[in-house]
Amino acid sequence: MRNHCRKIALPIALAAGFAFLAWTGLGCRPNEGESPTSGSLVVYTAESVVPPIKEIIDEFNRLYKNAHISLVVTTSREAIVKLLNNEARVIVAARSLNGEEQDVIRRYELYVDSIRIAYDGIAAVVHSSNPVNQLSLNQLGQIVTGRLRSWRELSPKGRPSPGIFVAIGGPNTSTYEVIKTQVALGELLTTRLYPCSTSSQVIELTAHRPEAIGFVANGWLGKDSTNVKVLELGTEQYFTDSVGRQVKYFAPEQAHIYRGFYPLRRTIYIFSREKGFGLGAGFITYVASAAGQTIIKNHGLVPTTQKVRLTRPSTETP
Repeated sequence: MRNHCRKIALPIALAAGFAFLAWTGLGCRPNEGESPTSGSLVVYTAESVVPPIKEIIDEFNRLYKNAHISLVVTTSREAIVKLLNNEARVIVAARSLNGEEQDVIRRYELYVDSIRIAYDGIAAVVHSSNPVNQLSLNQLGQIVTGRLRSWRELSPKGRPSPGIFVAIGGPNTSTYEVIKTQVALGELLTTRLYPCSTSSQVIELTAHRPEAIGFVANGWLGKDSTNVKVLELGTEQYFTDSVGRQVKYFAPEQAHIYRGFYPLRRTIYIFSREKGFGLGAGFITYVASAAGQTIIKNHGLVPTTQKVRLTRPSTETP
């Protein structure tokens, strides 16, 4: 079977310090003999959103016996590079395209379609023994930039030493980008930072190191995260009183993420280079359907294409 893309090799150098080839063309037509429910497809998926996407792929393959969709785990940055390089027809990324990537698409007239499939939150987790339960975004920024060095500075019951240790995904992950841009506000991150290769590793390190704080997508908060505590986060945008003296804090619950109260919210996208009605179109349609969006909801994310009832959080909203 052949993938019908008109290809002209064009070198494109990105500021991240690597180069790749993008292919111009009107978009990729499905392989011969392929349909929305049959054929083969590889979906490159950001590691932070693997749990719901893996379940959706497994269910799609179960329903449609002639479909063979496989999942490759990567980072949002690397998935987007593969898409623009025509090494991937469909990807799932935990961020939108940045200005540099949009410039590449415009410059070489690439066909790229996108759909928002979910919102999720980046959870801040600490060791279960940590006395701290809430942090403002300002305090969180001081932690990740190294200005706050110990938990004792935040709570009289906090550990005075060793210094706070930050566990987070690597620089190509969207979680890292959120912390760098929305929390550190572009400043250099602390030297006491461990770039983890998986979300499970972030949770494991935090569960075993009382001085640690970790950042993971809320879709990973399940049975493997029972030994960590999820912090409530707040900003000066919301207060518990009318005179603005006390910040209101929110857990990364679906209702708070949906309403924008939880401060570390991001959008999950599917990007596609495919035109026509091949297996890629069938998969995207299923993700956006009620069945696919229910799976997304069941993993703690907020559906965007279907109206799904969200659980009312236990805390009062402003």
